Amino acid sequence: MELAIGIIENDPLGYVRHVFAHLCGMWANLFKEYGPLTVRSLARAEEGTDIAKVLTGYFGRDGYPADRIRQRLIQDSEAAKLSDAIWSAIRPALRILVPAGLLLALAASGMMLFVWLKRLPPSALLAGVALCSLQIWGYFGLVVAVQPALDRYSVVFEPVLIVLFATGCAWLVAWTKALGTRFGAPSELVRGSISQP
Repeated sequence: MELAIGIIENDPLGYVRHVFAHLCGMWANLFKEYGPLTVRSLARAEEGTDIAKVLTGYFGRDGYPADRIRQRLIQDSEAAKLSDAIWSAIRPALRILVPAGLLLALAASGMMLFVWLKRLPPSALLAGVALCSLQIWGYFGLVVAVQPALDRYSVVFEPVLIVLFATGCAWLVAWTKALGTRFGAPSELVRGSISQP
């Protein structure tokens, strides 16, 4: 601990650059293509050769629990389920939306801070978006402050980012309608419909 504190004290700007780079890495790791971890995939990975040897030897034994584990691996390697197919279809789109999620999280956090400073009651949608934003930024910040950004740290917050997208879209729609009403837009347009002549 003393060594880490000493390094930060000697080069605080370098530590800030290090944290910022890994914070960007946490966002860059979101919705990357990944699949279930199997013995075969470990055997093919260059970084997992030693682990693969140990696991292959373990799974090659006869009797409990190796047979049961081997059978489970065979079942997991069968044809992809419907949920896997759906996720494979939407994951690339979510991957493209990651920069928008970053900007949305920043905007929601800033808006919530503004509302808090003005002591105004926030809307339920803004509060929900801000909660997701603060969870993401807080978790990512704590992780990169003490260790590198790895995909296994980012992947656990993908569901939170999906909720952020959903609530964020609803919040933006409500905010747009409120602006339209404030600046005198026709009520038909504000409601999303155009009256027929």
